[in-house]
Amino acid sequence: MRARTRRVREPVFFLDRSLGRKIVAEKMRAHGLHVEIHVDHFPKTEREPEANDETWLREVGKRGWVILSKDQHLHRNQIEISGLLGSGAPSFVLTAGTMGGDQMAETFIKAMPAIRRFLDRFEPPFLAKISATGRVSLFLSHSDLIKRLDLGPQ
Repeated sequence: MRARTRRVREPVFFLDRSLGRKIVAEKMRAHGLHVEIHVDHFPKTEREPEANDETWLREVGKRGWVILSKDQHLHRNQIEISGLLGSGAPSFVLTAGTMGGDQMAETFIKAMPAIRRFLDRFEPPFLAKISATGRVSLFLSHSDLIKRLDLGPQ
């Protein structure tokens, strides 16, 4: 794992579609966090009912945003692993996927000091997990993602 230099600006947190449209974003914004939500940047249309993971991951990475999700399958197939690597984005996945919006927001807010430490410490892309208690742990480093891509599904 490569050490990272201190971040210069406050991160922008991108909530993927699994986190909904409103509650989580509103609560996080009320705590002074800069939050963007999936539907505002990748709306459903007749021609494209849903942006595929590779598309939104690449765009979020280009913008330098931090991905927050509860999609625990984000690391399970080659397309998503390739998308994570190609995005260059740090990603955090909430492991307690059955929480309501209020609980998810509270968990992300509670985890924010640890998330910021991860952003300072680890070179993206990486995938970290956030437990229901707000504990953050590294799940897949940049090199782990490359190995998964080379080896196929685990």
